[in-house]
Amino acid sequence: MKIERDPSGKRPLRYDTKFWSHFGHGDGWSYGRCNRCVEHVYTTHTASEDTVNCWKILIFEDAVTDFEGVKRYLMERAEEDKEILGKWGRGQNSLAVIYTKSELDRDRVKASIYRDLKQRGLLKSGYFPYRRGCKSFEKILGPWRDWEAPKQKPEAIETSPQLVEYEED
Repeated sequence: MKIERDPSGKRPLRYDTKFWSHFGHGDGWSYGRCNRCVEHVYTTHTASEDTVNCWKILIFEDAVTDFEGVKRYLMERAEEDKEILGKWGRGQNSLAVIYTKSELDRDRVKASIYRDLKQRGLLKSGYFPYRRGCKSFEKILGPWRDWEAPKQKPEAIETSPQLVEYEED
């Protein structure tokens, strides 16, 4: 695995796995967020706050003029913007994924990346799709557009225990 560290040495700026090259610092993302989310969905069969607040902006190779140029741009962007976190496919999986933590963040980052890639002449199409959470979760939770945040538990109401009498049959 190849790892490039940011100048502070705190976290990897880029590292490679079998299928993906990961990039960015991900400031504001708690360590283990993805693992916690996956464990929660697969054990409780419900969405968590992490699940519903995980947005992925998708940049497919066929939407751009030069995928290598897009990767260079994303690395430059990650060096400047410490919140950027993402990955791109290795081999035949030519897709870049940028993670965001809210709909507002998703829309802001998507517009900014779109504007920058357009200015650099790297866009073919005017559309970057996005999705929520992991695609595999749809088998458990249904379509991602229908996922809801967990309901807040009402404050515990202090009551005195009541005895209930009943007759046995």
